[in-house]
Amino acid sequence: MKIDQQFLTPNKYSRPQIKLTKVTKVAIHYVGNPGSSAQANHDYFENLKRQTSSNGTYVSSHYLVGLKGEIIQNIPETEWSYCTNQANGYSISIETCHPKSDGKFNAVTEESLAELTADICTRYGLDPQKDVIRHYDVTGKKCPLYYVNHPDAWANFKNMVEQKMKKTYSKSDGKWKKEGTKWRWVYPDGTYLKSDWLQISSDKKWYYIDDDGYCITGYRKINGVDYYFATQYFNSIKECECMIPY
Repeated sequence: MKIDQQFLTPNKYSRPQIKLTKVTKVAIHYVGNPGSSAQANHDYFENLKRQTSSNGTYVSSHYLVGLKGEIIQNIPETEWSYCTNQANGYSISIETCHPKSDGKFNAVTEESLAELTADICTRYGLDPQKDVIRHYDVTGKKCPLYYVNHPDAWANFKNMVEQKMKKTYSKSDGKWKKEGTKWRWVYPDGTYLKSDWLQISSDKKWYYIDDDGYCITGYRKINGVDYYFATQYFNSIKECECMIPY
């Protein structure tokens, strides 16, 4: 998934820089302008800064998903967007492009939307069945229009997100990530290996990841066998490397 970060210029109309202190929902919207691109909608948000009227338009979103599945990020997830009314203070908002006035997303757009939503849900520990919402669920506005008029399509979308969150990875998809003084083997979606042996193809070394997802060091009994794992780098020996059963 490729995300094009085009952060809006801070301004009171579309990027007020209010701190978003919690994320408990992902709010799905449709742009309401058939055939318009993600870039065009981004530029609209950006140009709101030029308003001079005291009764200006206040609107934006964290993300835009385009007609070709492209994703633009307008606002960091640590800030409010002006998109979901009273839910602005606890939600990540996604505006979605559509080709026709019925608001139905094309297949590539919906696929990209589901992938982005699954990624956000995974990172914040959200349940797509209850924490992915429509603008309609907050205010009663018919947005996203097609999902409001076709509840079965909305249910199918949430199921699609849920399935994407269940994606499994092979061990070779991971990489080392240090947390404090400890190491994890982390997959692209932010999940990590637990309670398993790991052999790195590049060095052929063996490591063991404990129940909490950390690579172990020192002496450890595993399945009745005593092992020793290096506690630091030394010459060609790597930290956490399994030396020998002892």
